[in-house]
Amino acid sequence: MTRSFAFACAYWGLSVAYVLVALPCLVIPGDGTIRWLIKRYTHSMRWSLRVLGGVSHENFRQPPAQHLVHAAHGVRDQARVAEPRRASARASAVRPRRGGG
Repeated sequence: MTRSFAFACAYWGLSVAYVLVALPCLVIPGDGTIRWLIKRYTHSMRWSLRVLGGVSHENFRQPPAQHLVHAAHGVRDQARVAEPRRASARASAVRPRRGGG
Protein backbone atom coordinates (compact mmCIF):
# COMPACT_ATOMS: atom_id res chain seq x y z
CA MET A 1 0.00 0.00 0.00
CA THR A 2 2.82 2.40 0.82
CA ARG A 3 4.66 1.70 -2.44
CA SER A 4 1.57 2.18 -4.55
CA PHE A 5 0.72 5.44 -2.77
CA ALA A 6 4.28 6.71 -3.18
CA PHE A 7 4.24 5.87 -6.87
CA ALA A 8 0.81 7.44 -7.36
CA CYS A 9 2.03 10.68 -5.78
CA ALA A 10 5.15 10.64 -7.93
CA TYR A 11 3.12 9.84 -11.05
CA TRP A 12 0.71 12.73 -10.61
CA GLY A 13 3.41 15.14 -9.47
CA LEU A 14 5.71 14.34 -12.37
CA SER A 15 2.87 14.35 -14.88
CA VAL A 16 1.60 17.77 -13.82
CA ALA A 17 5.11 19.21 -13.65
CA TYR A 18 6.08 17.94 -17.10
CA VAL A 19 2.83 19.16 -18.65
CA LEU A 20 3.33 22.62 -17.17
CA VAL A 21 6.88 22.72 -18.52
CA ALA A 22 5.87 21.34 -21.93
CA LEU A 23 3.02 23.76 -22.60
CA PRO A 24 5.22 26.82 -23.22
CA CYS A 25 7.63 24.66 -25.23
CA LEU A 26 4.92 23.93 -27.79
CA VAL A 27 5.41 27.37 -29.35
CA ILE A 28 9.12 26.73 -29.93
CA PRO A 29 9.73 25.76 -33.56
CA GLY A 30 10.90 22.22 -34.12
CA ASP A 31 10.22 19.14 -32.07
CA GLY A 32 13.59 18.69 -30.35
CA THR A 33 12.53 20.28 -27.07
CA ILE A 34 9.32 18.26 -26.81
CA ARG A 35 11.17 15.05 -27.72
CA TRP A 36 13.71 15.77 -24.98
CA LEU A 37 10.93 16.42 -22.45
CA ILE A 38 9.12 13.22 -23.37
CA LYS A 39 12.39 11.29 -23.05
CA ARG A 40 13.02 12.81 -19.61
CA TYR A 41 9.42 12.03 -18.58
CA THR A 42 9.78 8.37 -19.51
CA HIS A 43 13.10 8.15 -17.67
CA SER A 44 11.48 9.72 -14.61
CA MET A 45 8.56 7.30 -14.76
CA ARG A 46 10.86 4.30 -15.10
CA TRP A 47 12.93 5.56 -12.17
CA SER A 48 9.85 6.03 -9.99
CA LEU A 49 8.56 2.58 -10.96
CA ARG A 50 11.90 1.00 -10.10
CA VAL A 51 12.64 2.91 -6.88
CA LEU A 52 9.20 3.66 -5.47
CA GLY A 53 7.13 0.86 -6.94
CA GLY A 54 9.70 -1.93 -6.88
CA VAL A 55 9.04 -2.80 -10.54
CA SER A 56 11.78 -3.13 -13.12
CA HIS A 57 11.62 -3.79 -16.82
CA GLU A 58 13.38 -7.13 -16.24
CA ASN A 59 10.15 -8.38 -14.65
CA PHE A 60 8.37 -8.05 -17.99
CA ARG A 61 10.64 -9.92 -20.38
CA GLN A 62 8.99 -11.73 -23.25
CA PRO A 63 9.06 -15.51 -23.27
CA PRO A 64 11.02 -17.30 -25.99
CA ALA A 65 9.59 -16.92 -29.49
CA GLN A 66 8.06 -20.39 -29.67
CA HIS A 67 5.86 -19.58 -26.64
CA LEU A 68 4.40 -16.29 -27.86
CA VAL A 69 0.64 -16.21 -28.07
CA HIS A 70 -0.75 -14.18 -30.96
CA ALA A 71 -4.19 -12.76 -31.55
CA ALA A 72 -6.78 -15.27 -32.65
CA HIS A 73 -7.99 -13.46 -35.77
CA GLY A 74 -6.99 -16.34 -38.03
CA VAL A 75 -8.62 -18.90 -35.75
CA ARG A 76 -11.99 -17.16 -35.95
CA ASP A 77 -11.80 -16.97 -39.73
CA GLN A 78 -10.93 -20.66 -39.97
CA ALA A 79 -13.81 -21.56 -37.65
CA ARG A 80 -16.24 -19.70 -39.87
CA VAL A 81 -15.00 -21.54 -42.92
CA ALA A 82 -15.01 -24.92 -41.19
CA GLU A 83 -18.51 -24.57 -39.74
CA PRO A 84 -21.02 -22.86 -42.00
CA ARG A 85 -23.57 -20.65 -40.32
CA ARG A 86 -26.82 -22.35 -39.57
CA ALA A 87 -29.97 -20.42 -40.25
CA SER A 88 -32.39 -20.88 -37.42
CA ALA A 89 -35.97 -21.77 -38.26
CA ARG A 90 -37.28 -19.01 -36.00
CA ALA A 91 -35.16 -16.31 -37.66
CA SER A 92 -36.43 -17.18 -41.13
CA ALA A 93 -40.03 -17.38 -39.92
CA VAL A 94 -39.97 -14.02 -38.13
CA ARG A 95 -38.33 -11.93 -40.84
CA PRO A 96 -40.51 -10.95 -43.77
CA ARG A 97 -39.06 -11.96 -47.10
CA ARG A 98 -38.05 -9.30 -49.55
CA GLY A 99 -39.33 -9.48 -53.05
CA GLY A 100 -42.55 -9.68 -54.92
CA GLY A 101 -44.00 -12.74 -53.29
